[in-house]
Amino acid sequence: MDEQSEKSSLPLLLGITACVVAVAGGGWLYLDSESPAPIENTIFAQPSGAVEPAAEDISAAPTEAAEAEPAMAEATLVDAELRKARLAAEADVLVYPERESALYYFGRALEADPDNAIVRAELDSVLTRIEVGVQQQLENEDYSGAYRVVEIVKGYSPDHALVSETLSVLDDKTESYVAAALDEARNGNDDAAQAALAAASALPGRNRQYLNSVASSIEEIRASRAAAERERRARAQLADEAAKKAAWVDAVRAAISDGNILSPADASAVDILAEENDWNDERAALSAELRDAAEAAVAPAIEGGNLDMAEEYLALAADGGSADSIANLRTQLDAAHMQAESNRIVELSALTRITAVAPRYPKRALRHNKTGWVEVHFTVLTSGATGDIEVVQSEPEDVFNNAAIKAVEQWVFEPFEYRGQVIPKRTGTRVVFNLE
Repeated sequence: MDEQSEKSSLPLLLGITACVVAVAGGGWLYLDSESPAPIENTIFAQPSGAVEPAAEDISAAPTEAAEAEPAMAEATLVDAELRKARLAAEADVLVYPERESALYYFGRALEADPDNAIVRAELDSVLTRIEVGVQQQLENEDYSGAYRVVEIVKGYSPDHALVSETLSVLDDKTESYVAAALDEARNGNDDAAQAALAAASALPGRNRQYLNSVASSIEEIRASRAAAERERRARAQLADEAAKKAAWVDAVRAAISDGNILSPADASAVDILAEENDWNDERAALSAELRDAAEAAVAPAIEGGNLDMAEEYLALAADGGSADSIANLRTQLDAAHMQAESNRIVELSALTRITAVAPRYPKRALRHNKTGWVEVHFTVLTSGATGDIEVVQSEPEDVFNNAAIKAVEQWVFEPFEYRGQVIPKRTGTRVVFNLE
């Protein structure tokens, strides 16, 4: 580099250095005051307050230069933005501050030259570093921080797997909280139900209409329990024994008819039937009706994917039900469990790989110094071989797909066992193509 070039780069380097110093001063480079955080986390920490600009504000330089020299050649502009992006990346300023980050400058370079392979390759490398940090945030349950990073990444690479994977984690976490909220409500634990729903609502980027519908469902469950309690008190106040008995029988049958076989707590047919009284003949007849209803509910629960509920229905039906019918339902339910587990996608690390064949780098990509990755889902068959290989996403699109598929086709695993049986197992991984 000649003397003139070195002088022209000095303000930019000082600006990047000043940015890093400002970040460190604001507490962004550390999770606490005692020990430094790993790089993949520090690049995402949101500043607690405004940061004074450095003596030379590098974020303003591209705009001023563009206004001052509108006739700058495209190649020169790309080189300038790429140089700033590299300096920011070297300083670990990957995401924040947004207009001084490597992402920002790579984005400006791509605006000038969308097909620049070098810029795209280096951007992919930075996104991989960002992805590591986001994964750590998710593991630490810093969902808001991870979501903020993903929202920024979407502006530069909306189809990147980091975006879909992070949103998928948040969706799964939401469903987990919602299921817990509904279960707690059915069991009569109103405070726990509200706490689980509040946890779901606190997750970033959630669908408010959906959560409102869940809140309405919880309220309906509470209303059903309250109504059952009012009916119970009304029955207790009846003076005539025959009227009490008739009201009790009607209440059990109404719960069965409404589908409230096992829940909500204190309003289900099981709970009402369990009330203490001496009406044994009626109790025996109602128990038989309840068993029939539970048996009839098993198959719809299996079809709806509610396998835990199907297990409870089957357990109730098995107490005095037809042995042949119960055995048939058990076979169906076991098969449904096997299928659900087979289709559930697990991390590759959950399986034992016996043979791993590295992918061959495509010659065309090698000649053009292209890097990238391919996200694949596939099934580990009962033999241990792979099958049903599916490319979920790739970057760049279609460049490395065939090489990744051919590699995965040659992988061999130990067969996956579930409930004492070997079953096919769905899994997935990212096959990375990196010249380094």
